[in-house]
Amino acid sequence: MNYFLQYYGLDWLAVGTGLVAMYMIGDKRRSAFIIYIVSAAFSLAFAIIIKSLPFILVNLLTIGIQVRNYLKWGQEQKQELSVER
Repeated sequence: MNYFLQYYGLDWLAVGTGLVAMYMIGDKRRSAFIIYIVSAAFSLAFAIIIKSLPFILVNLLTIGIQVRNYLKWGQEQKQELSVER
């Protein structure tokens, strides 16, 4: 049991929320990007604990990209609504 909580469960939370986010993106749900950001935050915390600079950097980049995607998706939805009117 100790193995599963070795990193405070952050690794498991990162994997679980990442899978949920991927599933939600397949359903074209914008909120999936928020879940992906949460997943990357869990991964970032895990990376800090294990002191892995590449993993820290990739998670910081992932958070930035997901914020961009969330904002861009919202802009595209607004444009689609204005075209339909």
